[in-house]
Amino acid sequence: LDPDDPNGNQPFVVKWECVRADYPSPCFAGMNFGEQRGAQWKFKADLLQDGVQHTFRMTVSKGSSAATRSATAAVSITPRSSAISMPTGRIDRVCSGASCPNRHNADMPLALSLALDASAAGASIVWKSDQLANLGTSPDIIIPVAQLPASGLVTVEAQLRLKGESSSTQITVAINGKPVCAKTAGCLAITVNSDTFLTSSFTATVSGYTDDGNGLR
Repeated sequence: LDPDDPNGNQPFVVKWECVRADYPSPCFAGMNFGEQRGAQWKFKADLLQDGVQHTFRMTVSKGSSAATRSATAAVSITPRSSAISMPTGRIDRVCSGASCPNRHNADMPLALSLALDASAAGASIVWKSDQLANLGTSPDIIIPVAQLPASGLVTVEAQLRLKGESSSTQITVAINGKPVCAKTAGCLAITVNSDTFLTSSFTATVSGYTDDGNGLR
């Protein structure tokens, strides 16, 4: 969904890329890398290197030159042999509404919940993040506003361990930063239109604010 083009008059441009943890080794050994069709990339799992993390990124853009708007989503996968019984699960955001917004507001705590698959019942959990500290070991965590970045992305990983086998799952959340005044002298100006008692009036003008999203309202 593009809020600046709700009717879809301009088509999206989709770009895929894959990067291995042992870069510059390629994600795919040969020319067979499956089929890319718009926002979907299909390929056989056995084309990936077992035991190596692969990060897939999709960048969606629209517009041209300075007017180009884009957004990027990423997911990391580490293929493992089906003969290994690993603990698995999924991290989801917890929001008050029916669904979570695309970007998490920077002035709200971030709630995450790890749902373990049935085969992973009893697995130990350790939450990790290169950007955050002391996230705990329970399935549900709440990250306070003071720990969240002001904008950009935050990535949180849950490390699982069960019966000698370990795995991890992660989530990357885009942060919706607050508008910021970019002027050193302030972004609010008050003009006196009339200072006559009972009929006095003023005009308040706001300018110079910047936002990390698609514009201010």
